[in-house]
Amino acid sequence: MLFRTHIAFAVFVYILAFKTGIIHHSFLSLMLILVSAIIPDMDAVNSFTGRRLPAIGRFLAHRGIFHSLLLPIVAVTLISTLSVELGLVFFLGYTSHLLLDSLTPSGVRLFYPLKFRIKGRLATGSLQDKLIFWLFVALNCVGVAL
Repeated sequence: MLFRTHIAFAVFVYILAFKTGIIHHSFLSLMLILVSAIIPDMDAVNSFTGRRLPAIGRFLAHRGIFHSLLLPIVAVTLISTLSVELGLVFFLGYTSHLLLDSLTPSGVRLFYPLKFRIKGRLATGSLQDKLIFWLFVALNCVGVAL
């Protein structure tokens, strides 16, 4: 999925978590969910985050360890020592990315290093990707208004 689709979906997850009382609204939580939603693509040299940290993409294959549950579990464990809620926010953002990427033909290896891959049929940058982006933009507008 495209960067903007990951951001729109992360905002949707944030609004949903806030509206259902799972998390409290704060600027820090909003920024954390947005950042954690784009971290998995640090290993893609042509992605938004990968272009800012190109060394990572040179050493790690895209959709490898960064697209597994290993890194978010370690990060959540560390973040939760400071704040359980911020750990949850990080987990929600990170896994929102993994969920969307599991819908693409490349899929994700949630249980890295195992070879098992969860994948779907939605191509990154396709019309479906663009429609999903606009769907979440619309849902975010409705969610904020409620």
